Amino acid sequence: MRVEEPDRMHTPRPTGLVLLAASFALALLLAGCGSTQVLSGPNPHVVKMSGTCYLTALGDVGCWGDNQFGELGNGVNASSSISNAPVKIVGLAGRAIDIAEGSFFNCALLQDRRVQCWGTNDAGELGQGDAHPKYSARPLFVRGLAPAKEIAASGDNVNDYGCALTVRGGVECWGRNDTGALVVRNKPRGALLTATYVDGLTSGVTSLSVDTDHACAVRSGGSVTCWGTWTRGGYGPLNDWTNLAPKHGVRAVSTDGGATCVLMDVGSVECWGYPATVESTHPTVVAGLSKGVRSVLLTQNVGCAVMDRGTVRCWGDDSEGELGNGYIDASVTFYRAVQVKNLPGAVRSVTELGAGTYAVLTGGHVVAWGGVIPIQIGNEVSSETIHLRPAQVF
Repeated sequence: MRVEEPDRMHTPRPTGLVLLAASFALALLLAGCGSTQVLSGPNPHVVKMSGTCYLTALGDVGCWGDNQFGELGNGVNASSSISNAPVKIVGLAGRAIDIAEGSFFNCALLQDRRVQCWGTNDAGELGQGDAHPKYSARPLFVRGLAPAKEIAASGDNVNDYGCALTVRGGVECWGRNDTGALVVRNKPRGALLTATYVDGLTSGVTSLSVDTDHACAVRSGGSVTCWGTWTRGGYGPLNDWTNLAPKHGVRAVSTDGGATCVLMDVGSVECWGYPATVESTHPTVVAGLSKGVRSVLLTQNVGCAVMDRGTVRCWGDDSEGELGNGYIDASVTFYRAVQVKNLPGAVRSVTELGAGTYAVLTGGHVVAWGGVIPIQIGNEVSSETIHLRPAQVF
């Protein structure tokens, strides 16, 4: 059954959003069916978001939410408190050009191509060569890492790790590796305490995507290599998964859970795997995404594509308004990408946060739809908010 209704409050299902517990201080919610809902606050001119962290055009990094292990990177001892507003990271050794969020740690790539991380370190997530300190509320340099041009992170209590695509096209990873998802010679399982090359990927990689269970890399010839674990079990280079991937013409890749999507040079999106967004054992073009795609994001329940003209199309689960088309329909999964409605501007990139999708606009603002972060009004924090259309965050 499909229903159309104004944005509403509801009792949230358990999601990663509980890690946030609050959003921006002094926020104001303007209710109204079909209108953009605005949360007050300054525009930091965001150019990228990763989880609860954002990167600004000036190279600053801000994070909000949980600080149990020093994830806020503000130099304050870790605590169980939660920040109601973004906190500027203290101690970055230069201008940041990329960011990545793991489960309990975060990383920034600096303009000089070095990487600093902060947060938990109980399995080498900070790349310090050992598991001490147990956490750091200030950024620390990842040791042994070659100059990098892109970073990524993923994880849960089983695999919490970071990876970097090096300037020379190699892939190095570090952190928790309990299931052997990171394929490193002579280290099938256990913590990787320093940055280590993934087997067979010392050069020739142009794009990278990592997830808790598996990761994939696009090679310079447009082919795809995947490694890790997946829903059918097993460890290693995922030969079956790699064999399924297109052999040429791939521009970028996105992974999540048991599925993979690739962006082709012709501007189409092909996916295969077994989450709610994909039910195909072989690469299949997503309906509505046969051309004109600039980038693609795959999550456990939803996929979204940024189109060449700055619009966004999403497909998958719509039980909490994740598709941003003004409807809620929990009865079916949408395998055709539909247009996100009422975007207030052209979109630069999208990212996932719990049951919500966040879009960074070319003007530096951020909007969100679906199960959006809790909203703080005065001293009271609301329950999770459902936005059927994009609502401005800041």
